[in-house]
Amino acid sequence: MLDAPLDKWRVFLHPSQLRIVQAHYNGPARVLGGAGTGKTVVAMHRANHLLTTVFTEPDDRLLFTTFTRNLAQDIDANLKQLCGESLSQRIDVVHLDKWVSDYLKRNDYRHRVAYWPSPELKSCWESATVHKPAAWTAEFFREEWTDVIQRHGCTSLDDYKRARRGGRGVRLNRKQRVAIWPVFEAYRNALTSKGLRENEDAIRDAIGLMRHHPKVPQYRAILVDEAQDMSTAAFELLRQIIPEEKPNDLFIVGDAHQRIYRRRVVLKRAGVNIVGRSKKLYINYRTTDEIRNAAVAFLTDTPVDDLDGGVDTNSRYKSLSHGSPPEIASLKSFQQEADRIAAFVGQEDARNTCLVARTNGLVDQYEEAMKARGIQTYRLSRNEAEDHSAEGLRIATMHRVR
Repeated sequence: MLDAPLDKWRVFLHPSQLRIVQAHYNGPARVLGGAGTGKTVVAMHRANHLLTTVFTEPDDRLLFTTFTRNLAQDIDANLKQLCGESLSQRIDVVHLDKWVSDYLKRNDYRHRVAYWPSPELKSCWESATVHKPAAWTAEFFREEWTDVIQRHGCTSLDDYKRARRGGRGVRLNRKQRVAIWPVFEAYRNALTSKGLRENEDAIRDAIGLMRHHPKVPQYRAILVDEAQDMSTAAFELLRQIIPEEKPNDLFIVGDAHQRIYRRRVVLKRAGVNIVGRSKKLYINYRTTDEIRNAAVAFLTDTPVDDLDGGVDTNSRYKSLSHGSPPEIASLKSFQQEADRIAAFVGQEDARNTCLVARTNGLVDQYEEAMKARGIQTYRLSRNEAEDHSAEGLRIATMHRVR
């Protein structure tokens, strides 16, 4: 398979993964695995297995969801190749925010969902923090909002007083929480006055609607990819879509070592019980062992969770292929860096190389520098799947390529 065309590689199932794909689970199942171990491919084959052998009636539908829009598009295209047109019509492949938005629209939702850092939300936030207590920074308030208020769904001061703040680093007593709560209350009021809701609030609103509304979409099973970046509210929503634990109902894959958002979920707190139904993938058949070692070294002393309150380890994680070790170059200026990149790309087929930067602003900067050096570029969009036939050096943010 290492010499097979890319389209076949994208859906290749390693024999060691077959048992996980074909197993019968009496409830939700979780699959962990390091980068390159084929978690997404396993989830896709699991969907195909469920459609062909478990949920075979014409009205049996599956939901395949993930955190990012572009990954959902890639999965949709690969599932059509794997399952065929007929079976793939029984799978809704959509990233979670889009699913929530569509569901709320069908139920005449009166708010508009906005995503941080949109100008609308930033305007509301700035107005709410004008008179913030000087003892805390603006960054502290935004992190407190994201990691505590939204994480625990706090809508009142009493909720906030009771909320756990593990991992925040700064202790707050009850008096201090009372002192800073008006900032968060002002922000919510600003959102309400403009008819806005953040996506986490929209998820909780969807949960509330489902509990009192008969028009809940009927799915026999839900498959979840990139679970490490989903919030507790997201899993509460998925549990509400299929509210009673049933055989083969939730299939969850992820790896907290690859988390790029500051979310930490404990599945059992969201009503998802995976006890006795946890699997692990250890073989990286996409990345050389030299690259794997270099990447894993960054997290050697960092404890990483297993998505359910425990600790995960990559001690048995290994690659089967070998190659040159990653090259690290330290350069004195951006111009030198751009020259070095252009020289490297000039030796390769540019379509096989991707230049990755942290922000869209940096992507703009690198794209301009490459074009100035005669290197054609192809920017990977978060809204579209990659056109594999397009010429040019791939260039994208780290969030897009994950």
